[in-house]
Amino acid sequence: MPMFGPEHQDGIVQVRSNGRLFRARVAGFENAGGDGVVLLHGYPATSIMWTPVIHTLAKNGFRVIAFDQRGYSPGARPGRVKSYSKDNLVGDAIGIANAVGFERFHIVGHDWGGVIAWLAADRHPDRVATVTSLATPHPEALREALLGSLEQLKSSSYALLTFIPGVGEFIFGFNQAAYLKRYSWNMMSAPVRDEYERVFTEPGALSAALKWYRANSFFSGAVVAKTRQPTLYIWGNQDRSLSREGAEKTADYVKGPYKLVKMIAAHRLVTEFPDRVSQEILSHLTRWPIAVLPPLPPVSSGAVGEQKCAGSKPRCLRLNVAPNGTAIQIINKCEQRHAGTIILRCNKWPDEAYTLHEFDLGPASKTVYVTHGLSFGECYYNQTICIAPHSSSPR
Repeated sequence: MPMFGPEHQDGIVQVRSNGRLFRARVAGFENAGGDGVVLLHGYPATSIMWTPVIHTLAKNGFRVIAFDQRGYSPGARPGRVKSYSKDNLVGDAIGIANAVGFERFHIVGHDWGGVIAWLAADRHPDRVATVTSLATPHPEALREALLGSLEQLKSSSYALLTFIPGVGEFIFGFNQAAYLKRYSWNMMSAPVRDEYERVFTEPGALSAALKWYRANSFFSGAVVAKTRQPTLYIWGNQDRSLSREGAEKTADYVKGPYKLVKMIAAHRLVTEFPDRVSQEILSHLTRWPIAVLPPLPPVSSGAVGEQKCAGSKPRCLRLNVAPNGTAIQIINKCEQRHAGTIILRCNKWPDEAYTLHEFDLGPASKTVYVTHGLSFGECYYNQTICIAPHSSSPR
């Protein structure tokens, strides 16, 4: 495979990013000045799943790259589980964008790729202009559904097979990936199925794909802020992996322009309805061109954690924190309205973990913010609380 170069047109190339070689499909780079789009596949798939979308976007003036993600590319297949952390996976997406010259870009993901798309938008708001997720709800909506919905817990039970080293490899890899051929790839065209079979029977490929599950948990880690970029979410109402509850709660976690497209479809939306999905994505990206979208100020986990509070908390504004940090009560005993953002960290939480709550309370009022059942450990006596007043507060 040739190395990617600015003069390269359409086809399969290698792209060097973060010291690793990724296999990728590129198209539309003859569209000088066209918006850049990064496409992220999920499990168990490769960049070939995006072929209809790639063609549609390139034909309409976009520059597009879909790459085989960490573990799926032979040149980017580390052995350690922790190499597949969300931070590293987000870093790959940003690194690929850097490698092909996308300063700002649209990001589109399916399944695990959708998780990375949401996280990249959260942590790199200066780089990600719009978000499109296929099947996968906002991480906080999914976490809420997992903690509160028996339906989602049952739908996600298949993931238990992936957590124990050796078990997932045996089940999914037995007899030349017979399970995946029968239950995951049976609807695919012959070229797609052939590529999947070839990749997943490469040494270490299946184990690497399963390490995405082993390295990451929806029950811990930094809280993902509400998405502020224009967002498109496409969900199939017959999806057996991701339930209705997470899909419908996603609206609660998007502050920017938002569109939910519900389809009579299952999980593999591009395979089932390539034309419909491609047109929905094209419509979204055309409606929100990068040229008219000002970069968002960064409020990623690192930036939030480093914020300095302007001034001190008024004495008449009281805070009570639940012992495990899962809820904050705010009581405004002041004679004026107060608005701001509460950032909470606790002594036994991971270094990058925090919760963020926006509030706007009138005089003599109170409210309780619940962190959707999240618990990172004991908090009550050693919390660090920052209140960053809004520019309009108090008023």
